[in-house]
Amino acid sequence: MRAVVLPALSAAALLGLGGYLGWSFYTSTDHLELRADNGWFLLLTPLAMIASGFVAAVWAKWVRRSPYFRTGDGTDADAPQLLATSN
Repeated sequence: MRAVVLPALSAAALLGLGGYLGWSFYTSTDHLELRADNGWFLLLTPLAMIASGFVAAVWAKWVRRSPYFRTGDGTDADAPQLLATSN
């Protein structure tokens, strides 16, 4: 009950609330304006932040070839190469 049902109900409630807020922001105005009370601005701002995070992750994975995305390289806190200090 506590491991499956309650988290599923909580997730459904948050998803429903997010959908309702998204719809109310979308229908609250008919144009985008850079103001804190404009619904489209309130809807697009977090979406732009999430999209920029995806862009940064794609850049780190395929352009920089960050070791974070390779299994086992640079993600284990007990790895000797991470614990060694450079003097």
